[in-house]
Amino acid sequence: MCCINQIQWQVNNICNLSCKHCFMGEKINSSISELKFDDAKETIDRLRYYGLNKVSFTLTEPFLNTDLFKVIDYCTKQGIHVNVLTNGTVLGVKAKTVLNSNIDSIGISLAGVTAKENDEIRGSGVFNRVMDSLNIYKNACREQNIHIPIVVYFTVCSSNIKSVKLLPSFFNELGIDKLVINKVDIDVGNAKNNKFLNVDNKEYIYDLLLEYSNLEEKKYVLEIANISPYESLYYNFLLGVDLPVFFPNCEILADSYFVDEKNHIRLCMYGDKKDRGLVVPEFNIMKEMNNFFEEVNKFKRYYKKIKSSVALNVCSDCAFFNRCNPCPLSYYNKDIIAFECTCSNYMMKIENLVLHLISHQNLYRIYLKKSVYLAIDSERSSIYSTDPNAIYKSISIKNKELLDKIIELSYSHNGMCVNVFLDKFQDTHIVLYQIINSNLFYIREGKIENEN
Repeated sequence: MCCINQIQWQVNNICNLSCKHCFMGEKINSSISELKFDDAKETIDRLRYYGLNKVSFTLTEPFLNTDLFKVIDYCTKQGIHVNVLTNGTVLGVKAKTVLNSNIDSIGISLAGVTAKENDEIRGSGVFNRVMDSLNIYKNACREQNIHIPIVVYFTVCSSNIKSVKLLPSFFNELGIDKLVINKVDIDVGNAKNNKFLNVDNKEYIYDLLLEYSNLEEKKYVLEIANISPYESLYYNFLLGVDLPVFFPNCEILADSYFVDEKNHIRLCMYGDKKDRGLVVPEFNIMKEMNNFFEEVNKFKRYYKKIKSSVALNVCSDCAFFNRCNPCPLSYYNKDIIAFECTCSNYMMKIENLVLHLISHQNLYRIYLKKSVYLAIDSERSSIYSTDPNAIYKSISIKNKELLDKIIELSYSHNGMCVNVFLDKFQDTHIVLYQIINSNLFYIREGKIENEN
């Protein structure tokens, strides 16, 4: 039977803001409509039959839907996990209801760490309203001794790029659980007419991660959306951070779809993109699910075909090729070349880092991440990671020299000088690549004197 694992659900077309980078653009408040509980219940029952496990209420302002909490309550009673993405302005008013709702997490969008930066994009007074709402919510959490995680989705753009170094300390003090860094999508919604918001280069990522790595106590998890696995591996090893290593994965291939307030389901939230070669038809959930799944199967066959037919030199050597499934719009619009360039650039950065370490072994120390532990027995020796975002939960170690070095490293609180770590190996190049790609180690500059 065909499966639906997750849906992104737009339960109304109403919002109390009009952000310059808004995905929805003119569709917001164009003709007021919202999903009612009885219709939502039918949708949930129908999709639960196909395996629905998670719902994310998103796009407009979900909390303005008058029946939202009745819908959430019904979802959670069916064992469905629920997340809500809000602009944050009304979270304080809804705080006590949220804490009694069994929601798994709340997402809040921001576009600045000061009122001036944020409000230039999102409207006058919005920053202070969100901060006030967040304080009310946190106070309610303390009073009721309930914690529902807060995830902030921060959009980096031209108006806030100069303050990117301030983000790590600002959010460390704000009391959130996760920070996700996004960029403006310049091809949709209001951003089409505000392309000045776009940030072309990625130099800000290094500055952001360097400041994050220097935090004495990291009180939240940091994620950066839309970066290649090799970017994450590079920064994780170089700066000792724990960025999740994401593989581009078209949500359709993960059985994740989009549902609107009219009980229509479609493969992708982007809707029709005829000008870019992609047409995404809508289907009535109560009447046309067979037709919908025919479209799903058709798409999956087509995706497999176009992926295998596109020749990317960088992909032939990629260890993650089978797990990597970029958005099909990349193929249609030839943006896949940009994707290739991103991977190639960071493969080259890793290669340069390896060569630099080999040439300057005495200047760096290597460490095992805190989330790593060893399991050694007579038949198998492995490194295990307790990090839920780790690429590999365990790696079997067959090289005895490498195992001995890792055992020695695991007992050291001060790491080990790279030249000491590598002194038993003939092919240091391969060993360093294995270490970086495992995502279980990191380096720091500095050598302790008199080390053997």
